[in-house]
Amino acid sequence: MGGRLATEVVKDPRIHLVGYGPSASTIGANRAGAAAASELLATLGVN
Repeated sequence: MGGRLATEVVKDPRIHLVGYGPSASTIGANRAGAAAASELLATLGVN
């Protein structure tokens, strides 16, 4: 797992597992969701 909040699958950065590991709590999932969206947009080259 990689990414800012450890939700990104290292072998395929387009996949984020939000809701597992450190992002499992309600607050963690909220933060991880925002981080995953930001990282995905950067990976896809969308501003």
